[in-house]
Amino acid sequence: MTITVTTEPTAEPVTLAMAKAHLQVTHNADDAFILRLIKAARKRFEGLTYRKLCTQTLTIILDAHEVTWHVYVPARPFTSLTSIKYYGTDGTLTAYTEGTDYYTVGTDPMELVAMTAFSPYRSRAAYQVIGTAGYGDPEDVPADVRTCLLTMIADAFHNPESTVTGQLINEMPGSVMETVDRYRCYIPA
Repeated sequence: MTITVTTEPTAEPVTLAMAKAHLQVTHNADDAFILRLIKAARKRFEGLTYRKLCTQTLTIILDAHEVTWHVYVPARPFTSLTSIKYYGTDGTLTAYTEGTDYYTVGTDPMELVAMTAFSPYRSRAAYQVIGTAGYGDPEDVPADVRTCLLTMIADAFHNPESTVTGQLINEMPGSVMETVDRYRCYIPA
């Protein structure tokens, strides 16, 4: 399975002003660094929890062995399904039709349920699922998640030796891990 963000969020759940206030930074000299930390904290949280915070478009590629009559979309909350396609016997990408070939249940997780057997021509990268995931706008992200991101940003800001060009690599504080554990998604088998 491969998940690719095809359209990044237009805004981060934590603004530069929020981060600077939390860090008690009053100058602009570190703005670029703080912006990198904001994005890195969001991406790390999303990677650890399988949740997308602000609305973004995803392309999910699934191998044939990952698909049965029920498929749980591995990104939450998955708010809108654009298309499901498969490679047919002639090797062309063919769209499934909602209501005829499949239907959806829920958003957290979204479950795709086949009405006819999913049967692609090839086994690797057999299916393509495109849609949007995320809570919506930055203000729709739960407050405890935004606080968690601020803690991650502060930890990285005050311990810059534990970051590599905006990528967070250090151990996270316990309060951060508690929030991550609360929001972590597990895909049903």
